[in-house]
Amino acid sequence: MNNAPFQVAINQKYRDKVKPGDGRFWRFNMTFQNTHLTLPKLLAAISEGYAWTAPHLHKRHHRPTPTNPHYRTTYRVKANVVGSQLLALDSDTGDERSQFDTLLADPFIGQYAGLLHASASSTPTMPRTRIVFLLDQPLERNAYEHALRALLHRYPFCDQSVNHAAVVFYGAQDCAYHLTGQTLPLAALERELLLPYAAFLEKEWQQRLTERQARLAVYGSQEQPSPDQAARYIQALYDNLLSELAQTEPGAGLRHGRLYAAAVTL
Repeated sequence: MNNAPFQVAINQKYRDKVKPGDGRFWRFNMTFQNTHLTLPKLLAAISEGYAWTAPHLHKRHHRPTPTNPHYRTTYRVKANVVGSQLLALDSDTGDERSQFDTLLADPFIGQYAGLLHASASSTPTMPRTRIVFLLDQPLERNAYEHALRALLHRYPFCDQSVNHAAVVFYGAQDCAYHLTGQTLPLAALERELLLPYAAFLEKEWQQRLTERQARLAVYGSQEQPSPDQAARYIQALYDNLLSELAQTEPGAGLRHGRLYAAAVTL
């Protein structure tokens, strides 16, 4: 059991979920406090229903919007995050993939996860689990965000929206849990997550380059489009968006964002 304290931001003003659109959301974002906890004490805070996030500064940043040119962001934004020593996954599939036994049977989770606990919406028939990894050293903001995305790449069935430095992990009152106290060394993070993710990104980039070259070989580069080129482009875009939406599985936190992005694109 690793009992060394680490820095984390806790909100003890609100219990359970406070989502965007809730009248309390602005104040919720303003009232996280940085503190030092051990994994057992973090678990105690989670079991009280308190949310946690990466430690961050309490600075306001000017971010004008079309309706409010003087708007300033709340404290819990990426620009304020100083880094984190915790990585986390949300497995919200509601089936055996989100059960403790199944998750702990995974070699990486079984060896390195420090804490598993049921989410607030978890039920015996629809399990939802959060997996928390305690690093042996903190990561600075950009490295932390990159590590979150590498972790999600390894576990595509987990909520893919949990991919940015200022993400909030909500508490779950009186939740079931499995506390191992294990630590994820940075060397294992590099070997098991970051290097495979880098290889994936490189392969993806090479594939896009190859596809672009193939399109240029077929269609060439034209200063003036053909009469039906715009219509064909729009139809192809429409078909691709529908296909992507149809293939988006529930439980990964992607459906709402992709639907919104598709609407904006169209």
